[in-house]
Amino acid sequence: MRIALVVPSFADPAHKTVAQALSQEYTRLGHDVFIFADEIGPDRMKIPPEKAARQLEQLLQRHSIDICHVQFFCHGLNYLGSVRFPDQLSVVLTYQGASLEFIDHPDVFRHLTQRADSITSVSRHGLVDLVSQLPCISGKACLVYNGVYAEEPAFCQKISLDSDSFILSVGRLAAYKGMDLLAMSFAYLVEHGYDLDLVICGPDQTNGHFARFIQQLGLGNRIHLMGSVDRSTVQSLLQQSLFFVLPSRQENFPMALLEAMAAGKAVAAARVGGIPEIIRHGENGLLVEPKNPQDLSACLTRLAKDGPLRRRLGIEAGKSVKNFAWSLIAKEYLQIYRSSANVDRFQAGLL
Repeated sequence: MRIALVVPSFADPAHKTVAQALSQEYTRLGHDVFIFADEIGPDRMKIPPEKAARQLEQLLQRHSIDICHVQFFCHGLNYLGSVRFPDQLSVVLTYQGASLEFIDHPDVFRHLTQRADSITSVSRHGLVDLVSQLPCISGKACLVYNGVYAEEPAFCQKISLDSDSFILSVGRLAAYKGMDLLAMSFAYLVEHGYDLDLVICGPDQTNGHFARFIQQLGLGNRIHLMGSVDRSTVQSLLQQSLFFVLPSRQENFPMALLEAMAAGKAVAAARVGGIPEIIRHGENGLLVEPKNPQDLSACLTRLAKDGPLRRRLGIEAGKSVKNFAWSLIAKEYLQIYRSSANVDRFQAGLL
């Protein structure tokens, strides 16, 4: 098959991971893959919408694409509303967003749901939410989780930090990710004498407000904002970290959480979205009540002082993600590609 993978950005770590992982798996299985984004380069230069639409049309026609798979995050891809997809082309739409209310151009998303032959969500929670809002798509909607690289992590270069012991969180600095809740909860640990730092990786979408909030908490020398970093840096930080935290107010099925579990780290995450579909509280991680700094503080304290618990949770976390390997996820997508009308196996028991 000739497959076009469409993502909003080559620069965003999540978008890049999905595109690269699926492309590698499809290529390994003998398919031709083309990746397209309208936001390119390290400076995230954006192609004008009309130009992006025509470039994608040209790619689809020039390479006689069989499947166009759109990975739809909440922002970007607005140019797709004016793309003229060939009638014979199969379009698969994957909903990656934390919430439908975050989509910047809902009219474009609705247009794509009408054109798509199959629609997937990366969590059961997201699928139910999607179908409840758009019941007309229920006959072509199904679940395919996000994946994770299943191989053992290669040797990771040590990242130089002032602290020898730190907690790690990975996610964009945005209100729905709850990093402010994490900062407040971390402040409790500092006040009670824990000699720990907090490292946060992810692009800043607060225009510097979060950094100023950290200063107001008096934690400017204890919370380290790394910005957007590549996967190898995240892997290195995971190996060095004490444990991983994801304090989101809303989520779908976060890849950062899967990567932390695959690295054998104990994880603590808010009980939102699709997170309880992978985390079994007390078995392979800890769940905390969302929007609750007190509960999160208690969880951080528990993990900080209990080494045996961290080790046990980390071992079970590593075991839990075996079925989320990108090689398996790619095969699920390929089944949908081959017969976009035949989604019964994926829908069984979900809706």
